[in-house]
Amino acid sequence: MKIGILSDTHDHKINIEAAIQILNKYSIQKLFHCGDVTSLAGLELICKLPFVLTYGNGDFMTGEMRDFILSNNPDNSVGYRYEGECFEKKIGMTHSHLKGVLDEMINSQIFDYVFFGHTHLRTDQKIGRTRVINPGSLGGLKKQTRSICILDLEKDEAKFEEIF
Repeated sequence: MKIGILSDTHDHKINIEAAIQILNKYSIQKLFHCGDVTSLAGLELICKLPFVLTYGNGDFMTGEMRDFILSNNPDNSVGYRYEGECFEKKIGMTHSHLKGVLDEMINSQIFDYVFFGHTHLRTDQKIGRTRVINPGSLGGLKKQTRSICILDLEKDEAKFEEIF
């Protein structure tokens, strides 16, 4: 089972569209967005898939975003943090702008994976039993090349795809 992980899209429609092409190429079955979508227009492009979103510090229209996401699919999930299961893997997700939430998730060691954004820097590291992944960013401040992450949960293989 392959999932897609995005963060910090910052309403950059061209990069979001490029990311969707990559997600479709891999036939992902669920999309995790670690926050900072920043607008409903950005959401319209990506929420056709089964979807989980954690709000970021740039997501000011949280009520409208929530209504839009759930109206597209009531099984979707949205909030400031996510804790759940996906294909028998325990997943935690946060944007990581709220003090202590990311550290709390990692230190709990109850998750197989913790996804986060906010830094705009790709990360893939194992801390104890938990694999911690930041997919990088598609918009906003450019600290690295733009990227997303494709995670094969069965094989525990992560691949970063750069968007140029």
